[in-house]
Amino acid sequence: MNYRSNLGCMAFCIFFVIQASAQYSSDISQISNSKPILFKQVPQKSQCNIKALDKLFSAKGTVNLAISQGFFLRGELIENVQRNPSVQSINISLSDFPGAIFTLSRTKLENGSIRYNGHIISTDYRDAMVLSLENGKY
Repeated sequence: MNYRSNLGCMAFCIFFVIQASAQYSSDISQISNSKPILFKQVPQKSQCNIKALDKLFSAKGTVNLAISQGFFLRGELIENVQRNPSVQSINISLSDFPGAIFTLSRTKLENGSIRYNGHIISTDYRDAMVLSLENGKY
């Protein structure tokens, strides 16, 4: 009798776990797939022009600059902050990508070199664009 009770209890637990995990993964896929893609016309990878990136830190007001082959940044500079001598960050509201903000930081390292970190993100879309260093190029 105890054997049947344990078997029934185990079957119920397995059924409950399967149902719970099926519901959970289904909800996640619906959330991520419900938002459109923002950067579908932009290439997966493109080499950035370092001089163009550097010009962004002296920009004021409206920005209209090609940072790589065929990729223009158009929008309004909304923030330019330098909290210490080695790090400066800017935020640009992009007019070509509604609701998207481009954040770029320039860090002067101890050895004198400069490192850039940046991304474009919007809460209205499910993709983002990241500026990264790969093989010595951005």
